[in-house]
Amino acid sequence: MLASVLLVLVGCFSQGKSTADSTTSSFHLGAYADAYYSSSVFSAEKFQRPYFVSSALNNQANLNLVYLEASFRSPSFRFNVSPGFGTYMEANYASEKGIGRHLLLANAGIRVSKKLDAWIEAGVLDSPYSSEGPISRDQLLYSRSLAPEHVPYYLSGVRLSVTPHEKWTIKLLALTGWQQINDVNEKKSFASTVIFKPNPTIEWTYNTYFGDERSAANPEFRNRTFHDLYVKVKTNPKWESTAGFYFGTQEKNNQAAATWWQANLMSRRTLSDHFSLSGRIEYFSDPKQVLLRPTGQLPFQVFSSGLCLNLKLGKRSLFRIDGRYFKATDQIFGPSGPKKNNDLLLTTSLTSWL
Repeated sequence: MLASVLLVLVGCFSQGKSTADSTTSSFHLGAYADAYYSSSVFSAEKFQRPYFVSSALNNQANLNLVYLEASFRSPSFRFNVSPGFGTYMEANYASEKGIGRHLLLANAGIRVSKKLDAWIEAGVLDSPYSSEGPISRDQLLYSRSLAPEHVPYYLSGVRLSVTPHEKWTIKLLALTGWQQINDVNEKKSFASTVIFKPNPTIEWTYNTYFGDERSAANPEFRNRTFHDLYVKVKTNPKWESTAGFYFGTQEKNNQAAATWWQANLMSRRTLSDHFSLSGRIEYFSDPKQVLLRPTGQLPFQVFSSGLCLNLKLGKRSLFRIDGRYFKATDQIFGPSGPKKNNDLLLTTSLTSWL
């Protein structure tokens, strides 16, 4: 069904492009595939890690994310649809229904002001939270930090984007909720993004989220407030870094509010045209289990560090070897039986795109 929908869209936009000004409008078809093998040094069992959605299967070779992309851009209209598959989609979209389980992105937008470069877009949108997204090719390391794994990777709703100045971009969003295509409580949520680029080498991003999170799965939840700040720096062609911090507060019915937070730092050093080396340190704390419940009654408080070797294979492929160490305050790692308070993951990946 998804293939049929994509073919129809391709046909429609291909016909539409023939009447458009080719110098100002463009249609793009693309594809992306991310394959991986990941294993814990401390466990040879096959299982899905409960604290990840990206590349989460242990001791198994699989596809993390495969998607097709059809997009159209003109001065006044833009459209994007990306059906996706793989273990990332299975883990992260498990609560969605029907075709929603396979929509990496699906949105359309119209330009309402040329002077302010203002756009209104609606549909399944990309998420601004944390400096990392679902597409590993665009990340400093192959593995994601704990930060993006526990905030929305996608959003559903309406977004207004405005660029009042070349250094500033402001976005306001009305959403169905915290990473959900189908509304679970009919109460709308709101979010905002402010991006500041004081010069070409530095970019600051500040995000917020406000919403009522009560649902059948979490009937005690009420208002959630979230703040996310990160900076990207590239002052040297061979060095690029990202630092991020966020914290959230979850109100509960007849209970004290619970909080969670994280901080991380990542850098990548380019060694040659084909090789680069990346590193990360991070800390994630969710003591009241607002977002992380697979650990039973134990708090999720984890320090992690990692290294990643990146090898470019031509212009459209990337091979990576990623090592990552975890240290927790409690015994939370492992598939079954006695748990451990530490873990060491080794992951290899091959990513290709068109």
